[in-house]
Amino acid sequence: MEKLQKEEFNKIKNAIQLENELSSRLGSVEYKLNELKNTKKELLKAITKILDNRKGYLAELRKKYNIETLNIDTGEFTVTK
Repeated sequence: MEKLQKEEFNKIKNAIQLENELSSRLGSVEYKLNELKNTKKELLKAITKILDNRKGYLAELRKKYNIETLNIDTGEFTVTK
């Protein structure tokens, strides 16, 4: 059986090794991207829930106090005439 020269063998061996390392890193990146996508979905759901709760609460306050405009910084409001 014949053998490749050491330099030729090392070139192909290094190329395979680099390919394996890069494939592994790509797998890690894909895993992290998936985690980020899931986190994004959870955050968007939480924001939607908060917005819905806020809209509902503002609707209650408008009905209770007949609010037309509300200053969110001071709590002052104008009444619908």
